[in-house]
Amino acid sequence: EGMDKVYMGLNILSILLILFSNDYLSLYLNIELFTFTSYMLFISKGINKSNKKMLNKEVIYYILMNVFSSAVIIWGIINYYSSYGALDMHHSVILGLNPYLSLGLLIKVGSFPFYSWVAGLYSHTRNLTTLYMLLVPKIPLFYLLALFNSPLTTVSLIGSLLVGALLGLKERRVKRILAYSSIGTVGLLLALVNNPISLHLYLLGYIFSSYALFKLLGKFNYLTNVKELTLSKNTKVLLFIPVLSLIGLPPFSGFIGKILVLQENLNQYFIVGIRFIIKFNSL
Repeated sequence: EGMDKVYMGLNILSILLILFSNDYLSLYLNIELFTFTSYMLFISKGINKSNKKMLNKEVIYYILMNVFSSAVIIWGIINYYSSYGALDMHHSVILGLNPYLSLGLLIKVGSFPFYSWVAGLYSHTRNLTTLYMLLVPKIPLFYLLALFNSPLTTVSLIGSLLVGALLGLKERRVKRILAYSSIGTVGLLLALVNNPISLHLYLLGYIFSSYALFKLLGKFNYLTNVKELTLSKNTKVLLFIPVLSLIGLPPFSGFIGKILVLQENLNQYFIVGIRFIIKFNSL
């Protein structure tokens, strides 16, 4: 229990260090600190005895994906240094690093086509760990994606929206539904990376809504079916608030976020169409 608090503290510290990094070397080291402490949180705090074998398999896959993403990021930094002879984060020459950092970050955030580890890993961890890892990592990773945007982001956001909606439709287990919903949310957040203010507003509303949803759902495990949830009448009524907010209906906070997404991509009609499909799928 004591080490769990240490890992949690280091994880939060690494987020702050990422936000205040001013060169690529310190940025990379802080990302790795964040990734390592995330591993340890999964392993030490996330394991359920009933499905430990299954979770260990998912953790290994998660580690392999993050090792690959770290290799992509460090390769981008090496290319940047060989081209400019410096590691400072100058916006005037930032485009030279975009493809590599964007790709590495998209893998770490679990977007399309690198989403396969999300549903399995989140489904087999304890609820508190799932909630933490669904919400907290998005803060630094999307901050960086807003800095290192590239055409890869557009492809990934469309795929994430489709995966979150279509694969989530056939699921009946609560935790897997929430996991696929988070993949769809990643797509929506990617649509706002060019507008940091809108991105942070939407992310803030998503964090509060998801936290309220987990608290109201109470105790459930990786096998719990939607129909197996035992909720009081009052809880069911209260549950409508975070659910409707995540769907994006007025007057809830999620509605403001969806409006921001639509405004940001108003000229991209195919993306707007996907947004409405996802909204109705959520309903």
